[in-house]
Amino acid sequence: MVGGLLKAYLLLSLVINNIVRGQSDTSGPVFIQEPPNNVDFSNTTGTKIICQSRGVPLPNITWTKSNGEPIGTVPGLRQVMDNGNLILPPFRASDYKQEVHAQTYRCIAENELGKIQSRDVHVRA
Repeated sequence: MVGGLLKAYLLLSLVINNIVRGQSDTSGPVFIQEPPNNVDFSNTTGTKIICQSRGVPLPNITWTKSNGEPIGTVPGLRQVMDNGNLILPPFRASDYKQEVHAQTYRCIAENELGKIQSRDVHVRA
């Protein structure tokens, strides 16, 4: 009987250990590099705003305006990259768009375990 109890205890310990270890293999998103609060740039240089996060599973990174409205690529003026970076390439002065070049953005990192958002990123060209 003692041998049976010992085997049951060891089996239960193994199952609990695997469950706990399995939970530690997942984590909500955490910023590795959060974008700065202010980004000023010239139309002749453009800029790259980096947003990187980690987590398991790997978080999906998206960008929004400060009001929460998702943003996308505006050809020649704004690129939302698959790696989470926001690119504002050089542009002609005549192509300036206030809604792109004088805007407040936020980076959002999300996976099935959580969602985080960056500080406001005030962009000014």
